[in-house]
Amino acid sequence: LELWILKEGWWEPVQILPLIETDGIYTARWDGRHMHGYIVPDGEYILSIGDDVGELISGTVTVDTGEAEAADMRIKLTWNTDVTDVDLHLIKPGGSFRTSGDCYWYNMYPDWDDDGEYYDPTDPSNNDTNDPYLDIDDMAGYGPEHITIYSPPAGTYSVVVHYWNDSGHGPSDATVTVTLHEGTTNEMVETFGPHTLSQGGGWETGDIWEVTTITMPQGTFSSVAQSTLRSTGVMPEKEPPTSKGMSMTAPRATTTATVTAAEYFIDTVGTDGTGQAMSAVDGAFDSNVEEVTANVDVRELSPGDHTLFVHGRNTDGWGVTESVVLSVTPHGGQTIVNVTPPVQEALQGSSFTVDVTVDPAESITGVQFDLRFDASLISADSVTEGNILKQDGANTYFSPGTIDNATGMITGVAGAITTPGATVSSSGVLATIRMTAKTVGGTSPLNLSNVIVGDINGNPVSIIVEDGSVTTTTTTCIGDVDGDGFVNVLDMIRVGQHWGETGTPGWMPEDVNKDGTINVLDMIVIGQHWGSCP
Repeated sequence: LELWILKEGWWEPVQILPLIETDGIYTARWDGRHMHGYIVPDGEYILSIGDDVGELISGTVTVDTGEAEAADMRIKLTWNTDVTDVDLHLIKPGGSFRTSGDCYWYNMYPDWDDDGEYYDPTDPSNNDTNDPYLDIDDMAGYGPEHITIYSPPAGTYSVVVHYWNDSGHGPSDATVTVTLHEGTTNEMVETFGPHTLSQGGGWETGDIWEVTTITMPQGTFSSVAQSTLRSTGVMPEKEPPTSKGMSMTAPRATTTATVTAAEYFIDTVGTDGTGQAMSAVDGAFDSNVEEVTANVDVRELSPGDHTLFVHGRNTDGWGVTESVVLSVTPHGGQTIVNVTPPVQEALQGSSFTVDVTVDPAESITGVQFDLRFDASLISADSVTEGNILKQDGANTYFSPGTIDNATGMITGVAGAITTPGATVSSSGVLATIRMTAKTVGGTSPLNLSNVIVGDINGNPVSIIVEDGSVTTTTTTCIGDVDGDGFVNVLDMIRVGQHWGETGTPGWMPEDVNKDGTINVLDMIVIGQHWGSCP
């Protein structure tokens, strides 16, 4: 006899356990894990006991994983179309899509720290909690797929979803849920999507959704420029991986000369050697066939299709270009809800305000949110309605929600248009929150949750949520990068040493204007505050 544990909508059993007979009583022990090793989500599961003749008895059990092993980062992917294959990717800090720095179906147990160990829940000898693992490659619809890192090293990770195969069933709506610091008082849960993936066509033509970046250990999220990238790379037919290594198949060579460089142009081919440089995926140009990669900044590109012209150089010179289609969509077709400004400082004991702004990608009629903050550092005083829903003279309903300064939560803030037929599609402020900095120094997160944006038919729209933070200080000396009490050339030197670097706004003192990029704008701010601090 066997005990089958099933989940409605899942294409394979969750677990199959032997029943052990003792004095006529049959028992089985289940530790709450899927057959692939991950902890199953909370919910109701079907129990079925049978033999080789048929089902003998069935029932249900409710799973509560509150006491299960917790992880500092767990990412879940689900989608809504049967017999389709959508894939979850997690890219390590400094890594690239579809390389050894990417945890996905072809690299399920990567050794990211190169210490000879990885994390495999089915193999106790490999339990490196600094490495991620993908629990399952669901190729038949719905998911879930999970990527887990129990102790992620510091840095910024990228979450990406790829529509591998639609099997003729058309678009799929994908949803990604990220849980950080699981099971602790600092637990954060952020949901992205649903996001429509219109085409599943394998390695070359499947839609790609760049979901978010995650900076650890701060636990901050940021949106990324949305694009659908078509690749000219060649990849084996998709099968369950037979090893835990990472390999890629390159196109056949047409020459024996060694590739020495590669570059790309956007929309127009320029003079050889003047394009944007590309890197070898394996880290070195040392063979006659190379897979190449580059980060393409689409922020200045207009929405629509653009052509990337790519070619390489070998010892015989530059070769002919091949084209890649890059489709750019504003916001990736998603409405952005964020905390503005994303990073700010407040003097201890003073009042300050933050706005929750909405930038619609389509016409909307209502928004709701909760906000979490550190009650030991700041308190909330009031919530007032902004202007976004009142555009064109529309009537509105607004609830300021409930402020709980003991737990650091504002819940139930909501607004909706009450003028029949009216909608808004321009950005604006939904709510302004007045807060007070306490006499304790530190940085408080301003994390949005339970965010819903609705259209005129009462349907939720796809969203991106961007959190913020506020740092309480005893003094404010803008431009004093090195903290010596003076704004002078030493601060400019510090900025120059990090020139061109990018990150989460305000991630280092050299990002003086807190826009996420270290450049001449930071120098300007220093110049405008030259001299001694007040």
